[in-house]
Amino acid sequence: MKNSNRKRSILKEERTFERNSKQKIEDTVIKTLIWSVVLYGSETWTMGKEDVKRLEAFEMWIWRRMEKVIWTELKTNEEVLETIGEERSLVYAQCATQKKLIGHTHRGKSLVRKVIEGKC
Repeated sequence: MKNSNRKRSILKEERTFERNSKQKIEDTVIKTLIWSVVLYGSETWTMGKEDVKRLEAFEMWIWRRMEKVIWTELKTNEEVLETIGEERSLVYAQCATQKKLIGHTHRGKSLVRKVIEGKC
């Protein structure tokens, strides 16, 4: 009996490891492929409240699709994020790209810097 229990526990650990590694791979794919496509050119966007809501809704739609959560389960966004171990990051990534562009333009001596500073 002890031997069969040990086999069951090993199989159970193996399944959880496979599930966790699969989730990590999916997270990586989403963050590298999907986020890069969604945020392409985002450093030039002017973001309003509606745009922020749309980006957050898209992000949650992606996470829910990854976890196969349907709307009839009535799970909140926080519950979904908690189960996958993530935080909202798409809007923050968009803001970070804008900050990088501003820093990049202010370092050089370009026409864009002169236009932003109002010196022509």
